[in-house]
Amino acid sequence: MRIAFCHNFYQQPGGEDQVFRDECAMMEDHGHSILRVTKHNDEIKQMSKLSLVKKTFWNKQTYNELSQSFDEFRPDIVHFTNTFPLISPAAYKAARDAGAAVVQSLHNFRMICPGSVLYRKGSVCETCIKKTFAIPAIYRKCYRDSLFASAVTAGMNAWHKVFGTWRKYVNRFIALTHFTKQKFVDGGFCADRISVKQNFVSEIPNIRVEQKNNRALFVGRLSKEKGVDVVLQSWKQIDAEIPLDIVGDGPLEDEVKRATVELPHITFHGRVPHDRVKEMMARAAVQIVPSTSYETFGLVVIEAFAVGTPAIVSDHGSLAELVESGQTGLKFAPGNPEDLAQQVKRIFDAPDLRAQMGQKAQDEFAAKYTRAKNYEILEEIYQQALEEAKS
Repeated sequence: MRIAFCHNFYQQPGGEDQVFRDECAMMEDHGHSILRVTKHNDEIKQMSKLSLVKKTFWNKQTYNELSQSFDEFRPDIVHFTNTFPLISPAAYKAARDAGAAVVQSLHNFRMICPGSVLYRKGSVCETCIKKTFAIPAIYRKCYRDSLFASAVTAGMNAWHKVFGTWRKYVNRFIALTHFTKQKFVDGGFCADRISVKQNFVSEIPNIRVEQKNNRALFVGRLSKEKGVDVVLQSWKQIDAEIPLDIVGDGPLEDEVKRATVELPHITFHGRVPHDRVKEMMARAAVQIVPSTSYETFGLVVIEAFAVGTPAIVSDHGSLAELVESGQTGLKFAPGNPEDLAQQVKRIFDAPDLRAQMGQKAQDEFAAKYTRAKNYEILEEIYQQALEEAKS
């Protein structure tokens, strides 16, 4: 099979970038011919606002470039990870015009939420999911806290909804959880054209159970939506001095640093290489994933499961779907530091239970989230897309 993978890199590296690399490598290792097509948002610095608006709606230059590449490569499948903003939906038409089936992964909620995260001012927001033109997102400045940028993104979504771009040119969508799929169905997407395929982890540190430490771990962006402030509040309420490692960077970095002064058993590591993060996960007693926003997946949960580390997660969205409470981890009320403190104490007060949950988490990973399992699912989705492209 000949597969073209297309991805628009953000200015700040993220999980979508890693998934793009992993899926390309996985299909290439299985003998498929792969073409990688990328854009990077650093290009935006050289553009005028008018040029950026035009390219966000429909990038003719990308259409022409991809048409030429596809004519030479002749893909059977074109798989998009992210098109926003520089690749643009024009790329779908280039792929279909080349006779390829089109697959789009849903790594965020941008097609039904201009802010892309269904989150506003510290809480979940679903105001615009069913709206053709998301006017509330504009006056609330939901994208980058900018009236202009929010209007452009809302306008792009409305344009493509009205003209049926996603319906006409995309054969198959991939949601990462059943929860995410349902949100897109609520937003008007056809349920029959959305497959569910989780992300996977391929490189796993070889850490034995007896090498685990007695520390909790938070890995993620230091921001309100990721819930790091909830973790800090929770640790202030825990009587026992349970060690906590915090990895990441973001707008709440100063708040985290202040907390390490008040609570010396909290250690802030900043941003560290991904290999080191995986090793820290492998050695941790528990992974804390306290997002106050909906996640489309929760890769850090699966990375923890891969190395036998249970997770304590917010009990909503995709995170609640990934963790079976009392089996592979625990859940707490989103944004509630008191409840999180109780769950942390529960897991540290019962080392035998923690070990059992770690083993079950690793079993869950082996059953659902390996590279081999992911390949089977993705190949099936591609076959469905090919059949739908012919009909």
